[in-house]
Amino acid sequence: MTHRINLLPGGACTGGCEAEMAALKGRVEFLEKEMSALKKKCTACTGGQCPNNCSNQGKCEGGKCICHQGFSGPDCSTTPCPSNCNKKGKCVKGKCVCQQGYTGPDCRKGGDKRVKVTVETVTMKVPPEKEGTSSRKKTQLDKTIFLKKTDEKGHKQTVKADVTKPTVKQGDKTNLVKVQSNGTTTGKVVKTVGQVLWEAPQGMFKNFTVMRRELHIGGKEKDEQDVEATEKSHDTVEKLGSKGTLTMNVTESQKQSSNKTVSSAKAQSASGVNTDVKSMKKFSQVLSGTARSFHFRNLRPQTRYSISLFGSSPGSRSKIYRLTVSTGPEPPTDLVFSNITETSLSVSWTKPKSLVTAFKVMYASPAKGENGSMLVDSQLSHVLLSNLSPGSSYEISVSSSQDMTESEPVTATVVTVPDSPANLQAVNITDTKALLVWKPSQAKVDRYILSYGSTKSPNVTVTVMVSGNAVEHQLRGLHRSTLYTVKVMSQINSLQSKVVSTAFRTASAVTAGGVTSNSAVISWKSPRLAFKSYRLTYQQAGQLAKEVILNPTVTQYELTGLHADTNYTVKVDGETEGLYIVVVSTEFSTAKLPYPFPADCSEVQLNGVQKSGEAEVYPEGGDGEPVWVYCDMETEGGGWTVFQRRMDGKTDFYRGWKDYGKGFGHLSAEFWLGNDLLHALTSLKPMSLRIDLRAGNDTAYAHYSNFSVDSEANNYAIEISGYSGTAGDSMRYHNGRPFSTRDRDPSPLSIHCAKAYRGGWWYKNCYKANLNGLYATFSENQGVVWIDWRGKDASIPFTEMKLRPASITHTSQG
Repeated sequence: MTHRINLLPGGACTGGCEAEMAALKGRVEFLEKEMSALKKKCTACTGGQCPNNCSNQGKCEGGKCICHQGFSGPDCSTTPCPSNCNKKGKCVKGKCVCQQGYTGPDCRKGGDKRVKVTVETVTMKVPPEKEGTSSRKKTQLDKTIFLKKTDEKGHKQTVKADVTKPTVKQGDKTNLVKVQSNGTTTGKVVKTVGQVLWEAPQGMFKNFTVMRRELHIGGKEKDEQDVEATEKSHDTVEKLGSKGTLTMNVTESQKQSSNKTVSSAKAQSASGVNTDVKSMKKFSQVLSGTARSFHFRNLRPQTRYSISLFGSSPGSRSKIYRLTVSTGPEPPTDLVFSNITETSLSVSWTKPKSLVTAFKVMYASPAKGENGSMLVDSQLSHVLLSNLSPGSSYEISVSSSQDMTESEPVTATVVTVPDSPANLQAVNITDTKALLVWKPSQAKVDRYILSYGSTKSPNVTVTVMVSGNAVEHQLRGLHRSTLYTVKVMSQINSLQSKVVSTAFRTASAVTAGGVTSNSAVISWKSPRLAFKSYRLTYQQAGQLAKEVILNPTVTQYELTGLHADTNYTVKVDGETEGLYIVVVSTEFSTAKLPYPFPADCSEVQLNGVQKSGEAEVYPEGGDGEPVWVYCDMETEGGGWTVFQRRMDGKTDFYRGWKDYGKGFGHLSAEFWLGNDLLHALTSLKPMSLRIDLRAGNDTAYAHYSNFSVDSEANNYAIEISGYSGTAGDSMRYHNGRPFSTRDRDPSPLSIHCAKAYRGGWWYKNCYKANLNGLYATFSENQGVVWIDWRGKDASIPFTEMKLRPASITHTSQG
């Protein structure tokens, strides 16, 4: 109550007012007593009295102070602290008393209790394979998570669905690939775990709590609100619990340990009033205060998670650090290798259940310095890798791709089949030994496996293993004159290359040398036992044997007249007192013919025939009829096909058109080969002509570089030019003329020359050469005449006409 007493100056009190003032004081005291009594009486009806009358810094309403702006407290006597100490301290007389770990006027600054969350790379671990397991292995991949670093102030960052491909160290993998008998191998899939690391001073916290919550797909904004609500509920529970006025009813299901829970919390006051805290399921793990890392397992692929971390001690807790992270695509499983060869292999895998956009296949061979990768459509689950190196170890990995993100790869190791050794052959062959040599495989192999057997013992095979560094092997103790077959392959572990083989025949004491298509020289060593003679027998399969009796001093004999590309068996027996004892035996094969169907004597010569004589030729090719001719292999280098010879007059050359067309006489004596055959031979290729003349000791020849005979339809007309020689160019006179006989003169000029000069020839009007005239006739110019050498009156006793390809030249003439 307020009393207002005004003492006006200049009043009537002039010093005698003491009694009046005493009376006034008495009245005031009386009034105060009355007011005090009234207040006591009115307390029950005023609804309560405000403490200290709100310190005159607020209004009292219903017994509570409503403070004016700038004041606080139950009686409005307290000045407020800045930012209400940011909930990190208590406000005492207008100043913040911060919690441990926070400083500043408003407790904003954090101390050493700030938790740093760092990025952890994924490590790979492969459990050892147990013995006795099936050759086909299947394993599963744990899902992979990567956590991003918080900023300098510990603010939370949201990580988008962006998982970086892990870096895998080679030493973290163990090769679990096995080769099966069917050529298929299976790699065991490795497992992975994600890890979060943090830093904090030692002894600062008693516990750390890690929480994980799976977020809704497509509900990012709602997820953020839910996570924020979870953190607020955590703060509320902590504050209420610290005052001891609230309790917590927690329903939880234990997993792995009592400190790992999935819980739902609700706070309730002692009076039974519920505190509004949003319920939310979450995974949490309480760790020791010494922990600085935690592994997350069994995460789902392509899923967003909220990860939270805070430290706590009795009466205090750090702020909650939170990250939103996403797992990568689900990886493939069941990596299988098949169809493994020297340079290729097939890779297949089981596709993940979740959708992916592609698969990435990578392969590398550190030893060879090879690596490569390829993308495979998501609809496929296999790929062929080619152009690989034989016998090389490759690390194959397959990962799933979703947009720009890759899963962790499934990885295994496989070895390609080694390549075979090359150029296998037997050298230095004797009757009991042979040296095998080969070019080594490109791959570094463990060993070479050699096996060999003979025709004499078809059921016996000898197998030898030699070092992978070897390039030769000596075979000993072989049988004489025996055909052996050798097979070699390379091997790495249990992988074997393709087989390469060769064959050889051991020698005998008798050898066949100088073997051509039609001859061979047989040689042998003289035995210690003395023989009176030798019997050499030779034969080809299915034919009768031929034998030759030889002097005991002979140790070599040439077989001739053999057939080309034919196997012959030769045996040499020694005779003593009427008995024949086998000395040696061998087999050989004559050479193949360069020209199996020689067209003329030049090709017969190229087939190895070096002596003059009769031979079979095929002017119309292998499908045509063979023709016997006489080959001159001596004159001017040989290779001449002889088509006319006059030597003794025993063969009549005064004949008709048909005889000259088909030919007549004997190849070893006098003959005309035939105009039809002359046309065929000169039509094959350009031919040259040689004419040899001899009278006693005198000889002459004429050589024409161009020679041909036309068909019967054109009367076998002759074309001849390019003369050289010693006989004179008598044939130039007959160039271009048709052939005529006694019964046919296609182009007579004056008289019937064939009748007049008793022959068949390319007469003009009539001749300068008449080599088919009457033999040894010296009258009426009807003899065998070459005018430019001996004139018209001389009949030449020996003539020979022959042809060969014009491309064959020889330096010596005559």
